Order: sequence, then C-alpha cells, then structure tokens
Amino acid sequence: MFAVGHIALGHLAAKVTNTTTKQNLNIPLIWTLSILPDLDFLIPGIQHRGPTHSLILALLAFIPFIITKKEKIAPYLAAALTHTLIGDLPTGAVQLLWPLSTKWIQYPIKICMKNPLEANIELLLFIILIATMIISKDYKHLLNSDGKNALLLIPLITTLLPMTFGYPLPIPKTLIIPHITLLGIAALSILNTLKHQITNLR
Repeated sequence: MFAVGHIALGHLAAKVTNTTTKQNLNIPLIWTLSILPDLDFLIPGIQHRGPTHSLILALLAFIPFIITKKEKIAPYLAAALTHTLIGDLPTGAVQLLWPLSTKWIQYPIKICMKNPLEANIELLLFIILIATMIISKDYKHLLNSDGKNALLLIPLITTLLPMTFGYPLPIPKTLIIPHITLLGIAALSILNTLKHQITNLR
C-alpha cells in the first residue's frame, strides 16, 4: 500500500476506535503513526517491510502507554497497527513476528501493488478520509498553529514526499493528486506552525 492509503486507513481506524472515549485526537500523531513503519526506506541496512513492520515491536512500544493511558491509547494503537495488518499484508510479505521470527508472512490472498484494484481501493479510502475530515472538522487540528504539528509531521513528510515523486516505486496516476493533496496539507501545517513560532519570537 502507498502512503495515501496508510494515512487514510490510520485516520479512519483511529476515528472508529475513538467512539467510546470521544477524546480530542492528535491528528498529526495519528498520521505519523500510520506511516511510521515505512521509515525503513530511510534506514540503511534494513529491508523494507522487515523489523519496522513487526507486530511484536509495535505492541512492545505501546505497552507503557497502554498501562498509563489505558483506553485513551486505543486510537493511536489502531492507527499504528493498520499499517501492517490491513495495509501491507494484503499486498506482500512482512516480518510480522520479528525478532521472534525472521519469517516473511503474508495473507493467502494477495493484491499486487501494481494492480489497478489496489490503487482504486486507496483512492476510495482517500475520498472517505477527506469527507471524514470535513464533516468532523479534523482538518483544523492539522492547520492550527500549536508547536506539536511541526515535529510530528516531519516523519510524515520524509515518507510522503519521496513516495509522491516515485521513490521507492512509482505511484499509480490515480494516486498522484491524493498524495500531493496530503503533502500540501502537511506542508501547510508545518508552515503555519513555523509562522506562529516566528511571530511569538518577535
């Protein structure tokens, strides 16, 4: 799955799991968690869909937050887990149980990332994401000027930006506009935050 699909899945999963607590979600953090495993593109010596896509590592990383935040952490955990469990396993093998096992695991039914069906699914997810953001006003969280946005969106930019321009593999034409849209939202969020910080320094 490409970046736009991962972000959409993570956002939607977080919204669904937030129906019980109804807390104000940190949307930049949710977007970052949904794309974080793909930072392996930027780490030399780590194979893509290897250790960073491990279910074991993800759960271990969240244990302190599960203990301290309890049910409030559910949307963030859901956003993180969708990357591997819903986004990548249907489109290829991952090292799901690393470090307990280095075996590559995949679902029996596989959708190739070059298949138009996969691109159309991601396009549909993107449309649902945009509609959800408008209806729930989640876009305001991304365009506000609090200091958290700039730091949390840096991993998003480092992954979304290369994917938008065809690294590590070219994205389908149907996903170019969705990628550029999300990249634009992220860039606006960071610029808005930087502008606010500069204003406060004066």
